[in-house]
Amino acid sequence: CHPRCRGLMLLETYTTLSKEQFKDRLPKFLNVDKEVTGDPAFSMFNLSLREEWINSKKFCHRLSDDEDEDQDATEEAHNRLEAVHRKSSFIEINSGSASPVI
Repeated sequence: CHPRCRGLMLLETYTTLSKEQFKDRLPKFLNVDKEVTGDPAFSMFNLSLREEWINSKKFCHRLSDDEDEDQDATEEAHNRLEAVHRKSSFIEINSGSASPVI
C-alpha cells in the first residue's frame, strides 16, 4: 500500500437520489468528511499509482480528458490528499476514538 492510501477510507456509491437525500439515508455512524466525486486526488486510478504523483506522467489530471498535463494541478491534488491525512491524524490523536472518515 502506498503511503498516500494509508488510513484513507472511501465510500463509492451509485444512486439516483440527490446528495442530500442520499446523505440522510447513510448510517449515522459514518462520518462523511468530504465529497470527493470528480477530484483527481481521490480517483482510484491515481491512488493506485506506485510512483509519486509529482514526478509521474501517468497522473490523470482530469477525469474526463487526459490530453493536458498540469504540474500545478498535480501538486494541488497531492496537497488535498495530504490535508485529509493531516486532519485524520489530528482527529485520531485528539479524540481517542474517531468514527470512520470517508
